[in-house]
Amino acid sequence: MVADVAAALASRYPLAVAFWWLRKATGTQITARQLQAITREVRSRAGCNLLVFGLGYDSVYWHRLNHRGHTLFLEDNDEWIESIRSRYAELAIERVNYWTRQRDWRTLNESGERLSLNLPDGIRQQRWDVILVDAPAGWHENTPGRTQSIYTAAELCDPDGTVFVHDCERAAEAFWCDLVFTPQRLLDQIEGKRKQGWLRQYRAVAPDRIVLETHGKPPNR
Repeated sequence: MVADVAAALASRYPLAVAFWWLRKATGTQITARQLQAITREVRSRAGCNLLVFGLGYDSVYWHRLNHRGHTLFLEDNDEWIESIRSRYAELAIERVNYWTRQRDWRTLNESGERLSLNLPDGIRQQRWDVILVDAPAGWHENTPGRTQSIYTAAELCDPDGTVFVHDCERAAEAFWCDLVFTPQRLLDQIEGKRKQGWLRQYRAVAPDRIVLETHGKPPNR
């Protein structure tokens, strides 16, 4: 398959042309510059624990890039999980559920609800070196939005780890990243094409310091 060959080449030769081909073959919305930034971080932590919120045809790339480490994908769509598993049986995938809706992103931190995801066994016991938040869907008010994945990523990241969040040009993602990680922990921001699909990179935040201060009412813990 073309996507498989593109993923194999890009993971071995992280060059601009390889990323261009990878994007074309897999349909990923992450740009070549953004792919390079995430790739550099994973390669600098050889054999790391990589957690990805979201599943796609580009998932095999992250798996092969981190071939000496452990890569896990979290996905909320059963049909999509089965489709990708039928094509890439080697991927480690876990099913998760989101209860939020994008239309509520402004008021979720006032609700007092626990924003942490209910995760399968073992995930919280593992400290994740690199986390990529590229799901769930947040393009429509009835989609889950990324409030819970951003919040949970902050909880799970190793103290020396880093978190990448995609689509930060959207108000909800930008708001929750600022609230959970704070702007002081922002390491980089890479714009996407046509002012869409911005990627932010953050330093980890200690789990016991994840306090939502905007309205003075953190989620129940």
